[in-house]
Amino acid sequence: MATAAATTTTAAKAAGMPATLGFLLQWVNEKVKRTHPVDDFDPQTWSDGTLFVALVRAMKPDAFPDGCALTAATQRLSACFSLAEQEFGIPPVLSVDKFSSNTSEDITAYITEFVHNENLAKLGKGHNAKAIALEKQKLEAETAYLQKKIAEQKKQQEEKEARITALHKQQEELQAENEQQERQHAAQAAATAEEARTIDQRAAQRREELEIQLREAEELRHKQEETMRAAHALEEHRQALAQQEEMAREQAQDLQRVREEMCRQIQQRAQEAQQLQLMQEEAQRREAEEKQRREEAGRSLAEAEARSRALAERQEQQRRKSEAMAKMLAERREAMERKQKELSTLQQQRKDIEHGLEEMRSKKQAEEAALKREQENLTRLVEENDKRVVQLKQTGEMLKGEVQKSQQECEHERERLATEKDKNEKLLQQFAKETCLVRQGSLTKQGNLLRDHRRWFVLKRTY
Repeated sequence: MATAAATTTTAAKAAGMPATLGFLLQWVNEKVKRTHPVDDFDPQTWSDGTLFVALVRAMKPDAFPDGCALTAATQRLSACFSLAEQEFGIPPVLSVDKFSSNTSEDITAYITEFVHNENLAKLGKGHNAKAIALEKQKLEAETAYLQKKIAEQKKQQEEKEARITALHKQQEELQAENEQQERQHAAQAAATAEEARTIDQRAAQRREELEIQLREAEELRHKQEETMRAAHALEEHRQALAQQEEMAREQAQDLQRVREEMCRQIQQRAQEAQQLQLMQEEAQRREAEEKQRREEAGRSLAEAEARSRALAERQEQQRRKSEAMAKMLAERREAMERKQKELSTLQQQRKDIEHGLEEMRSKKQAEEAALKREQENLTRLVEENDKRVVQLKQTGEMLKGEVQKSQQECEHERERLATEKDKNEKLLQQFAKETCLVRQGSLTKQGNLLRDHRRWFVLKRTY
């Protein structure tokens, strides 16, 4: 076994391991007493649990009797860790379910606890149990303080990472919200533009209809003016007819006066005839003349009667014409009244259309004002979102600065730990130099060196 231990120490030195690891490997090989020596602390080598079972049996021979069946690797590991915690007070810091996730340093630190426990047991057989207990309490206090400090640093780092993650998430949410608002604003603007185009088209159609109705009203007004001119012409024609009727009436009165004059002449001539009966000779002499005159007067009277009948016929024709003209004028007046009613209706419709256009213009102006206000609100929202994005970017830059500062602090801490590691390595080298003294029987000095070694592994595992 001494040869195997020496071989292990030589192999560890050849592999570039520290002298302490070589000492631990030598100590493990002395305890487990296997045919093939243990040459590393790799998790694969220790994953089946047999080395831990052999180590616990070496420390406590009655730990696992031969009849105890531990078939599975997890059973062996759990049993060894539980027994080590119960018997030796070594906490189960290694993971059982995921043993491969443990590191070589974790296994080395755990094996160091066994060495430390053995040294404490050896020292406990002497008379320094009180000093050893005090030293153990001091080491445990230092370990607890270092673990607490490391936990606080990890917690601070996790809080910073959580804050950064939350800010990134908030920034992404704001960007998504901005994109959604921009899409909504674009859709609203498109809908508003489409509605404005529809209103403009309707207004244009309504304007065209109004222009057509205005042209029709203008044509009706021209027709009304023509009708009025025709009515004036008919009125002038009626006045001319009235004048002609007056002239005909005057001519009839003249004829009546001529007829009365002729009747008076006839009466006078009758009286003269009576007077002339006495004068038969003169009457016979003048009878032919009177007969001739009478015939002429009869012819004149017939002509006058013919003229009177012709004048009466002309008057009747004029009357008929006047009645026809009056009837035509009445029809024209009725047509004009109907046209005036239609014109008034069209004017009322025109007023209604103008009122509707005015309402549409006011509504369009109100919609344009509302659209303008909405656009201003959208612009203000976009500006506010831009400001929020700028603020978030600034906050992100500040957090990046804090993260960089934290990273720098971590780098400084790593440098400090590296410096401490160098110091610990120097201590380990010194420990390796003094291992010969430990091998010669100086158990107290060996316990101190193992304590330093345990402290170094705890620090290494923690950081």
